[in-house]
Parts: sequence; C-alpha cells; structure tokens
Amino acid sequence: MPFNLKTIMFALLIMLCLIVTCSCTRADYAPQSVEPNQSGTAEQQSDKHVVLEPKPTPEPTKVLILADCDEQEADDFFRGASDALKAKHFIADSYSAPDGFSNYLTETRLSSYDGLIVLYTKEDSSFDDFSEVLSLGLKLAFTDMRPKKGDTSVLVNSPVSETYEIHESTQYEDAIPKGVAYARYENQDAATLALEVALSYPPHDTPVRLIALLNEGDSPAAKAFNKGIKDGKILPKAVYNSAESKQSVDDFLRKQLTRYVEGMIDAIYCENLELALAALKALNEQNRSDMEVFCVPDGALSKQRSNYDKWTFPAAMGADLYEAGTQAAEDIAAILEGKQPEHRTFAPSVVYPAATEDTQ
Repeated sequence: MPFNLKTIMFALLIMLCLIVTCSCTRADYAPQSVEPNQSGTAEQQSDKHVVLEPKPTPEPTKVLILADCDEQEADDFFRGASDALKAKHFIADSYSAPDGFSNYLTETRLSSYDGLIVLYTKEDSSFDDFSEVLSLGLKLAFTDMRPKKGDTSVLVNSPVSETYEIHESTQYEDAIPKGVAYARYENQDAATLALEVALSYPPHDTPVRLIALLNEGDSPAAKAFNKGIKDGKILPKAVYNSAESKQSVDDFLRKQLTRYVEGMIDAIYCENLELALAALKALNEQNRSDMEVFCVPDGALSKQRSNYDKWTFPAAMGADLYEAGTQAAEDIAAILEGKQPEHRTFAPSVVYPAATEDTQ
C-alpha cells in the first residue's frame, strides 16, 4: 500500500502528541521530596507526636475573716462572708479575737492568705493594728460597727502613714487605708425606724397607745416619740426616763402593768435592748401577752433574737450581720480582681421572725 507525504506527516504528528501526553503524566505522579530539618529526616518527622505538658493547677484563693468580738456575736457575719466566698470557690477561715488581733496578724500566718476581712465592733479597735498587714500587700475589707466616732490621729504616726488618707476630720472613713474596702454601720435613724415599726405593726390603730422607756429626755428616741405625739400618731400612757426617775424600770413597769389591764396598751417602745429585756421580763412575770415590745436597734439583729417570745417581741431591728458579711466578701473578691475598693454605709434592717417562721 503506497504511502504519500500527507499520510506520513499525519502519522508523525500523532506520535508527537502521544509522547507529550506521557511526559506530563509522569511529572504529575512523581514523588515529592521532603527536605530534612534539624529534628531529623522526613520519615522521622512523620512519626513524631507533639506532647503538651499539663498546666499546673492554680492555688485556690484564701481569705481570712477576723472579728474583734466573741464568736457568738460574730456568727452571722462569719456565715455570710463564708457562704459568699465559698460560692466563688474561695477558701475561707474565720476566727473570733475578742482579746486582740496580734496572734492572727503574724507574717507566718498571713503568708498563706490572699485577702483579709475584718469586723470591728469595739470603740477602741483601730486600723493601726493592720499597719504591718498593709505592708505585706494583703487585700483588706473592713466592716465598721464601732458605736462611736473615735480619734484616728494615731494613724499619722503609723510606720506606713503615707498609705492612709488623712484629713482634718477625725471621722473613721477619713482615715481608712488606701486600697481598702470599707463599710460603716449608720444608726442615727434607728429610733425613728423602731417607732415607725411600732406604729405600723398590726393590729394597732392610730393613735397607738404606748408606754415609752427612755434613757434621756432629749435623746433621739425621746424626740421621735414626742414628734409622734405631736403628729397625732401616739397616745402616751406612761413615760419612763432613766436619767431622771428615782425608781427602777422594774418597779415602774410593775406599777404600770397593774394600772393598765389587758387591752389598754398596744405596745412598749424602748430606747435600747436593756430596757426592752426589762419590759419582756415584766410582761412574763405578770403573764401578759396583750402588747408587743419594740426596741431601738443598737447592734446586730442576733442580739435581739435571743431570749424573747416571737409574739411579744415581733420585730428584730439592727445591723443584718449576715448581709454585711456577704457584702464584705463581695468587696474583697472585687479587690482581688483588681477593681477599685468601695466605701459605703449600711442602715438598720427590720426582720419579723414570727411572720418569717409562719411562712416556712
């Protein structure tokens, strides 16, 4: 079969295309070379696994809670602070130190803590007790329930006096250490609060028939009582003034309870807990349960919750130390997180134990 030139050229073109196609296919499937690095050959690298070292478990935050009163008086505060701290997964230790804080403020003991919460109840307690604590860098939160304003000039001579905010005033809050959270109990409206509770407590009608047990004629409780009379809210039945009376409060109450039979008195308004307990004693001695006793708060709620009949002493008024402890825990946690410490006040609270127990 004869071949012409065109046939030969076509055959050559077909062969050339086949050669090019085979060359490209070989290039696509050629093995890739891997350059070895400093750690070893390519084969060694493919078999090597990365091992991550476990992170160390962080130490829990520890807070020490101190109070300058006995354990029974500080119990509500301890529980409030401890419950709030444990909810944040902190470790909390609490100690009562009625004889002073020196045994608890050693560097050895404090070195294991990150923060310190302190409850002050005594007039002679001083921030100066914590001069060395501040120098250790510990975070502090104070709850101040001292009954009177005191002289804080001692802080001026403190070895770390430059850390204090000293002003001309001798108010406690003017001399608190810098970077320290501070909460102060304000009791100046307590007399009015107690009277308002007495006047509004059912089933009293206006004017409320009251016996008043007072310390002085111009005390806050006396002023609140006289204002209630002027406003027509109080019908005074008898008033005892311990500063002026020649008879004891027990003799006074015995006479009045004999004079006013059941149904003639709504309540007894007392300026302090001592007078209130005297009223409760007199009522118990004469088996009287026809009136209630209301006391001006002068301390913690827990003080008024002991040794009383829930119907005769229906309202407990004073500092809610459980809530105060909870707030102190929130304050110390905020400081440990790097937030600015807060300065605040808290007022007396009112609790009706009888009503509370009935709803449980």
